[in-house]
Amino acid sequence: MSLEREPQQHNENETRDKFNAKLSELAVYWLKLKNLWEQTATSRDPLTNNDPDTEIAGLEEKIAPILIELLNASGAERELLYEKARKIRDENTDKKIQVRGVIEVSNICRANCLYCPMRRDNLPTTEKIRITPKQIYNQVKATKKEGITNFFMQSGEDPQIIPVVLEALSLIKNDPETRDIKIVLNLGDHLPNTYSKLHEAGADGYLIKHETSDKELHRLMRPHSTVEQRVSHLLQARQAGMHIGTGVIVGLPGQTDQSLAQDIIFAGRIGSEQMVSCSPFIPGETTPLAGEQAGDFFKTLNMIAIYRLLFPAARIPAVSNLDSAKLSTRPPDLKISGQSAGINAGANGITINVTPPAIRDIYSIYDVKTREIVDFSKAKRIEKETGLTLDLDDKDT
Repeated sequence: MSLEREPQQHNENETRDKFNAKLSELAVYWLKLKNLWEQTATSRDPLTNNDPDTEIAGLEEKIAPILIELLNASGAERELLYEKARKIRDENTDKKIQVRGVIEVSNICRANCLYCPMRRDNLPTTEKIRITPKQIYNQVKATKKEGITNFFMQSGEDPQIIPVVLEALSLIKNDPETRDIKIVLNLGDHLPNTYSKLHEAGADGYLIKHETSDKELHRLMRPHSTVEQRVSHLLQARQAGMHIGTGVIVGLPGQTDQSLAQDIIFAGRIGSEQMVSCSPFIPGETTPLAGEQAGDFFKTLNMIAIYRLLFPAARIPAVSNLDSAKLSTRPPDLKISGQSAGINAGANGITINVTPPAIRDIYSIYDVKTREIVDFSKAKRIEKETGLTLDLDDKDT
């Protein structure tokens, strides 16, 4: 090694040592918190305010600044963060990308979230459509022939879609060819007995993204609801027997790094060990937030990596809107897709859209004109760019 390279090598080693010390400190605090949360059954009431003098409150106060540092990691530290996240993922998920087929079942929504083009106030100008039970069943059957055995059904918050999904689940579970598939639902907030009916009919998991655990920001972004109400539905789904998952939007107007750190802590408090996600905010043209700045590409990737450090075996998706050209800090000369960058930051899941085109084309949770539709060819591209194998038949999901 030349003498000129020795100072550079020394600086790189020093950076790595300091960063690894920070991650070790995070791991120690997180393990202590997990044990304390379990001892105090915090997952039953994850929004509870601990007495500031308790050990839990003290540890959460200590861990938040570390999370904020990692959320803003850049340069060499960011690369070290992703390297560590990949290592943990590969040790826990067999160096594979879990693939699910997503079916969008209704574009009708009674919620009025400021960030969503499918919001209630847009209903008068929306071409409304609900899928039929037979269409769901046919899509599942056809897609299983392609090798996919895990499905994700999502919808606007539409009470009338529940009987449709229940009938579809019955068709799927009564067919010997499809009864072994795994199904996760993302249908919004419903009556408590609805979750029991869905589980009894064959649903394995339920995803409700809490979006933000910041009470005031949640009230602003979701004026029809409160964060307490949102979280209560997650707990009801778990009580019904389904495993649950939650997630956040990164970059909501008014969101702070402290808020995002609390979102990460919240995921630990509620025990979202199997599914956890984050997606960058994309301002929809037909929403009140149309003129706002989009979310930060690298902050979203950093949050994916942090989730991987703290939830080693969870399904953490690389979402399709990581490929949005609107994202701030997204390099214009990025050599790989945004989703592949998400995988390289520690994610291990993607969804292939298998919704019938007539329904998919008007499912406007993202702007229809700019939304990224992930098909098998995009999945193969991600496989090639990341060097990980697509796992179409993940038995552990």
